[in-house]
Amino acid sequence: MNWRRGLFRLWIVGSALFVIAVAFVSYSEIKAEFDNEIDVAEPLVADWVYKRFYSAMPREQFDNQIASTKRIADPNVMGVPPALPGWQ
Repeated sequence: MNWRRGLFRLWIVGSALFVIAVAFVSYSEIKAEFDNEIDVAEPLVADWVYKRFYSAMPREQFDNQIASTKRIADPNVMGVPPALPGWQ
């Protein structure tokens, strides 16, 4: 085996392990930062959407619709697709 190729492969494996170790150690800290930013940005995004697209609607109604929205994974949101001819 070529020493150069072997050491290069060892370097690749070592680098991957280092990246995984750093991600494992600092995951909770990074997740906390993202959660804080989401809490700060969420009202700002809602204000922008209201001003841009729903300004004719009363603000209370808009807030109620945002608070009561269903997740997209809910089967009632997507509905049942129509049956295709020939499929059963």
